[in-house]
Amino acid sequence: MTAVATDRKVRAGDGAQAWLNAAIACSQDDARRQLYRTVSIEFFKRGVQFIGCDGHVLFRTWAPYADNGDLPAPHPEAEERPRDAVVVADIDKFALGFMKTLLAALDDDGPPADLTMSVEAADQPDEPPLGAELGKDVLILQALGQRLTCQLFEGPYVDWRKLQFGLDKAELVDGMTLAPKIFAAVGKLKGVNGIECSFHGEERAIEIRTPDNGSLSVRGLLMPMRRFQKPDRQPPAGDED
Repeated sequence: MTAVATDRKVRAGDGAQAWLNAAIACSQDDARRQLYRTVSIEFFKRGVQFIGCDGHVLFRTWAPYADNGDLPAPHPEAEERPRDAVVVADIDKFALGFMKTLLAALDDDGPPADLTMSVEAADQPDEPPLGAELGKDVLILQALGQRLTCQLFEGPYVDWRKLQFGLDKAELVDGMTLAPKIFAAVGKLKGVNGIECSFHGEERAIEIRTPDNGSLSVRGLLMPMRRFQKPDRQPPAGDED
């Protein structure tokens, strides 16, 4: 998807927290280039969605634009498509550090600060960039007088909207098996006081979402582990002819 260079502004606290929460789900496996420390950023009419995924956990977080005023800016449903999108390859965790520093520097008693995001053409070096997967554009982050240039991943991000996981909205199950690290990822979410869970499709997925809480919003999927098969019941001795 082609991104445009228009500046997007969200409240600095909303944007930093949304980025950090999405990044919790990013893969740390460098063999998975699409997901390795990548954050997919989708630009909608009323705000920005941040997405992190490692193949087992997917978090979608939301930050409305700062200039929406009193207009409603609800978190888009999964099937809604953005106007444009980019994928940040935060290999060295510079963007992650930027967001942590920004969140810590915000003054609750001071005037509201904005986080500006813009897509620009990258300065072309004499030598090609390391890694053919890095794109020709960059994402520029600016807040509180600080500026960071983020490399973009050129390849397509995983199309999670097509992954139905066999979901049937009318089908609920009693339970499924999850790895402990999946629960640990949910426990790291910032600014979240509760998680609503829906269990969909036997051995399929758990849909999670935060209750409506102003601008803070997290939605996602938790992928189960393969459940151990119960051994076939053996007939008692003497039953066979």
